[in-house]
Amino acid sequence: MALLGGCNGQPFPDVSGTYRNPCCATLTVRNGEIETPTRTISFTLDRDKIGVILLPDKYVGVLQGQGLDIDSSKYPMLIRYADDAGKPTLVLTGPDGDFIFERDR
Repeated sequence: MALLGGCNGQPFPDVSGTYRNPCCATLTVRNGEIETPTRTISFTLDRDKIGVILLPDKYVGVLQGQGLDIDSSKYPMLIRYADDAGKPTLVLTGPDGDFIFERDR
């Protein structure tokens, strides 16, 4: 069963998978959770005017390009999902810029 999202009722894409960026630990996304080697964070899927977003229940970012920063005391930031030319990615945006995590094939 496909999840419907946003005001236009389009189904959400399957965002499940393992995502990698050389800066950081692997992110595994499945069943409404983002798993890292040390933490599991719940999220919901939604849409904004640009596209599909993951809304985590905790802040998930990149700390000075050196690793993941997961912090429940910070305001959670959206994680953007994109599938340009069949190459699914998650984009974490933070003070040090955007970090693109590519999904394993």
